[in-house]
Amino acid sequence: MQPNTKKTLIITSLILITTTFVILEQDDCDTEDTDSEICPIDDITSDKIDSFETCAAAGNPIMESYPRQCRAGDQTFVEDISIKCTDDQRDAEFCITLYRPVCATVNIQCITAPCDPIKETFSNSCVACSNPLVDSYSPGEC
Repeated sequence: MQPNTKKTLIITSLILITTTFVILEQDDCDTEDTDSEICPIDDITSDKIDSFETCAAAGNPIMESYPRQCRAGDQTFVEDISIKCTDDQRDAEFCITLYRPVCATVNIQCITAPCDPIKETFSNSCVACSNPLVDSYSPGEC
C-alpha cells in the first residue's frame, strides 16, 4: 500500500469510530436531563415540553412580547414573570404612597373547591404583599 492510501484509510477509520461512538452516546441520552453535555437539545421531544423554559430549551421560536411566549407546535407557553412576596414585604408596618401598579394573584377563599386565584391590580408591591391572600405579583396593571 502507498503511504497516502494508509493515511486516508486511518483517517476514515477514525471518523467512522468517532461517529459510531457519538451515535451510541445519543441513544443512551437521558431526555429528562436537558442540561447534560451528552444530550443534544434536539432530544427534547414535543411530549416533554410542558413549560416556557423547556420550550425555549428545545430551540422553539420565542415571541418578544411581555411576557415572552414560546410556541411549540400548536401550543403556546407564557414566561412566568411573577415575583414572590418576601417576609420583609409582608412584615412592613406601612407602605409609601407611590403609584407603581402591580398585578397580584389573590387566593380567594370559597366554600367549594377548586377555587382559582384571581388577578387584582394594587397600587404597588408593598400594598399587594401586605394582603395575606397574595402570594406573588408581576409589574404592571392586570
